[in-house]
Amino acid sequence: MFKRVFLYFSLAVFLLAASVFCRFFAERGVAQPQHVRGSANVAACSYTNSCGSFIVWTDGRISSLKGEIVNEASQYGAAPGYKLPARTAGQCLGSQNVAAAAFVNTEGSYVVFADGTVKRPKNASAGAGSFSCRLLSGRLFADGNSVRPAQEIAGYGGRFTRTYLNGGASGKKVRITFAEPFAKKPLIFIADENGASGSNKGIAASYSLSDISIEGFTFSYQGNNSLIGTTGTSGFIFMASGE
Repeated sequence: MFKRVFLYFSLAVFLLAASVFCRFFAERGVAQPQHVRGSANVAACSYTNSCGSFIVWTDGRISSLKGEIVNEASQYGAAPGYKLPARTAGQCLGSQNVAAAAFVNTEGSYVVFADGTVKRPKNASAGAGSFSCRLLSGRLFADGNSVRPAQEIAGYGGRFTRTYLNGGASGKKVRITFAEPFAKKPLIFIADENGASGSNKGIAASYSLSDISIEGFTFSYQGNNSLIGTTGTSGFIFMASGE
């Protein structure tokens, strides 16, 4: 009887010890999220911004299409305004060291990591925003078929202001000031609305642009007044294109 009880007791102690032993090593064998790292040889995604196209590797590095590493895994800054959502209890966590995705907006480029954090590359090109193109157009001397307006007037819904120089409305020089400045100096295109057809066809038009800036430009014209809106015509059209 004593031997049987001792045998059962020994078996129970063995099973308990084996259980603790297995649990101890099982827990030690489970990697915590912060210990999991991505690979420098496994691509996560790609993205394109105003400076070019880039590849994000799962270890967080970013390379150009030429194979150059432009942003190391340690070269990230915070994403302004981003907040991590509340965690869901009972669900596994991703690693803050594994890059998963990327996105681009007008403010910059950002990389999303597996734990949900969003970081911005510190490299200027890799962290640049998307290209934002603005187009602004209007008539230089008159609106529609109306005679040229007064010395200074806001044109096209207030998107720009037209100011006549050298003699006011009777002069041939006008300053266009944008209501909202461009981020960079825009390209300015000029079109002759009436000189290519009708009674004005073949009339020579000579003009120049000066003082082009993010805030506006100056247009000077030398030629027949019938092309600039003094007799009811519309004259020249401009288009400003840029960021």
